[in-house]
Amino acid sequence: MKAAKSPDLGDDFVASCIRSFAGIECANPRRVIQGVGSGLRLIHNAEKWSKPQVGPGAQNTTLSRGQQWRLVMAYSGLEIMAKALQGNFSNQSVPGVRKFFSYLGVYASELVPLPVCKQSSRSKTPEDLLDFLRADNSDRQLLQKWISPANHEGKKYDWNRSEAIELARIIRNLTAHGILSATVAIRLNMPTLCSNLTNIIAEIANYTMKHKLSNISKKGNPNTL
Repeated sequence: MKAAKSPDLGDDFVASCIRSFAGIECANPRRVIQGVGSGLRLIHNAEKWSKPQVGPGAQNTTLSRGQQWRLVMAYSGLEIMAKALQGNFSNQSVPGVRKFFSYLGVYASELVPLPVCKQSSRSKTPEDLLDFLRADNSDRQLLQKWISPANHEGKKYDWNRSEAIELARIIRNLTAHGILSATVAIRLNMPTLCSNLTNIIAEIANYTMKHKLSNISKKGNPNTL
């Protein structure tokens, strides 16, 4: 996916595209285009950051931290893009991303491969780990599906794209709030998971522009979207 620029499109054209995508009347088409462009740029920059390293410490620690923050960038870009396409410029990000997936149809429910959790002998029990990560309610249930012993004993859980992005949101929040350290992430095989989730987000953005917003891509600059 190449870096996105905000194409010079007419307001009526943009409004009709958003109406076709989300079934809403867009009051601020210019802001929509700016939001989509900003989101795509973040996702693109995360995707091309192929060997991320962040902060001091041993190489495996800096690489793990880099993959976590690479995912933070990608998910934030998807969040901005998803909200803009719905004319949503509020701070209520979670409903915006979840509703965005309802517009992607069957694509959102297709299965994607994710690496399994690999707990070392130094890891906490699944329940203790969930408590340590301060996970509760639906976030706890989703994390449990990934870290539970059944998932790394040959009984792999199948994830669809919507669930994968929910998992990305959880890891983004844990990382951004300083709860998920690079050390814990390494013990759970999360660097690989973060890398996969970042790539999935890039694929989703690309699919959205090519198949759901193809009119904008064609009328704008197809080489930058």
